[in-house]
Amino acid sequence: MALVEKVQMQSKFVSWLGAHPILAHFLAYFGLFAASLLLQACSNSSSETSLVVNWTINSSSDATLCTKYDGWVVVQLADASGNHYASSNASCSSLSVTFGGITEGSYTVTAYMFNADNNATLSTASPTTVNVSSGATATDLINFSLTAS
Repeated sequence: MALVEKVQMQSKFVSWLGAHPILAHFLAYFGLFAASLLLQACSNSSSETSLVVNWTINSSSDATLCTKYDGWVVVQLADASGNHYASSNASCSSLSVTFGGITEGSYTVTAYMFNADNNATLSTASPTTVNVSSGATATDLINFSLTAS
């Protein structure tokens, strides 16, 4: 379609909308409404309430220590009443797990490191308590104590 035809088509549409002012207003308001929803969705993603749990092995953040144990980690959250809230697992070498979209409040974090076959608990981190504020990212650091074998 040539540029002249596109301009003529646009011109016909604009003049048609001018003859139908209610429809023109509806389309304008609908466009603004849709744009406001998109902006709101974008702004909410940056203010999500989350908790990042990082871990160390024998107080070291050296991920190569995980290779020795070939393990994975389960992190559990309990709410202020002691009820299970969420859990997540990750490879030991990731040294971190994130809980996104959680509710503001106080949580107890417990974590367990398992071997690759999931048949032995290599270590249990001491429980910690962390407070999570609405729209913010809280962090917690736990340590797994492992003996050399």
